[in-house]
Amino acid sequence: PPLVMSDLNSGLPVPDPSSNESSSKQIRGPLQGLRVLDLSRLLPGPLAGMMMADMGADVIKIERPDEPDYVRHYPPFQDGQSAYYLALNRSKRSLALNTRSPQGVEIFFKLVETADVVLESFRPGILDSLGMGYAEASKRNPGIIYASLTGYGQSGDYADRAGHDLNYLGYSGVLSLTTDSGGHPIQPGLQIADIAGGSYPALAGILAALWYREKTGRGQQVDISMTDAVRTLAVLPFAEYEASGQLPVPGRGPLSGGLATYGIYRCRDGGFMALGALEPKFWLRFCQAAGVPDWANRLVPDPDTQRALRSDLETLFAGRDREQWAAIGEKADCCLSPVLDLSEVDANPHFRYRRGIGSPETTPQTGAGGGAIDGMLQDPSLVETPPQAGAGGVPIPLHFSLTPAWPKHSAPTLGKDTQSILNEIGINEYQQDELRLLGHIR
Repeated sequence: PPLVMSDLNSGLPVPDPSSNESSSKQIRGPLQGLRVLDLSRLLPGPLAGMMMADMGADVIKIERPDEPDYVRHYPPFQDGQSAYYLALNRSKRSLALNTRSPQGVEIFFKLVETADVVLESFRPGILDSLGMGYAEASKRNPGIIYASLTGYGQSGDYADRAGHDLNYLGYSGVLSLTTDSGGHPIQPGLQIADIAGGSYPALAGILAALWYREKTGRGQQVDISMTDAVRTLAVLPFAEYEASGQLPVPGRGPLSGGLATYGIYRCRDGGFMALGALEPKFWLRFCQAAGVPDWANRLVPDPDTQRALRSDLETLFAGRDREQWAAIGEKADCCLSPVLDLSEVDANPHFRYRRGIGSPETTPQTGAGGGAIDGMLQDPSLVETPPQAGAGGVPIPLHFSLTPAWPKHSAPTLGKDTQSILNEIGINEYQQDELRLLGHIR
């Protein structure tokens, strides 16, 4: 007979997810025991969910079978999967669920009853129109936390507008602060608003709401606006504007080009060095190591002095190759470092070492083994499936002394864990076969 919603409530008792056989084996991480339903797509939400998964949370990525996360279709591809998807969704489990059908919505709510957090990135009102909004979910689980990540927030004049990273940077004032010599804003080479204004604020908001729930038992909705959050990056320029009433002039602020001792310089071989010798002690060390000790008194912050110093520094740096300057910087400890490209970062001994910290092959007491080139050392007793080589993305940037955070496995294929997840909420094999036949799951 056709499957109806009432059938979904007649399954076995819901087991404890933390003890379920199909869940990941015992994984280290400070968020063990936390269950997150990740409805988000593209970059900001999935990255936040991935960091929680690396920290031990059971993150279930829910996608519609006929319309999965759009990033799955983005090149380049590795072994048939998008490299972007692999880099943003490791350590998660995949549930392919048609949330446009009543049966799919009911399955979602059965999962909500077992979950702590729902992470979503739809425009305001979309989930409400599907019957999956926070108000309905809180009836099934008063402790549920909804992290709603959008471009402009859940309210306000722009709430329903479309946008992407560049738009949020434009509205926030951030783009106006970095320009070329002609005053034309420079397009960043990476997604600043998505990550600094989206992923990290979402993670912070979720953890803050969890702490409040720990004290009160009450869940809530967290409204994360990427445009609001990315404004925080301009905290010092805003302070300057509020104090003086004058708009900051790009390239003239002390940290944006006004001080010659804080800038980027081209070397003889075409490489670049970043000089950050703001304090007198670092500038003095640089001058001595670079063979120009008589420049030590050129820290006077007036524009003419700094323009002349910048010209002299350009000539000075052009006289040596980047590696020579890098060696000088390491020896002098004067805030002088090379500008590395991604391949150099990947091979850098410091980052190779940092990627090993907290791996299953190290202990909190001994630190890192340093040999985890891809940040993916595995101990079979702790990790389900070894992550694909080169497809793990960047390692989680947080290190815990007692509860090391570490990737569990590579990003899953669409619907890889549907069966095991539905088993956990008491939907038997016969019901799953019917749901699959009718297109409600995959």
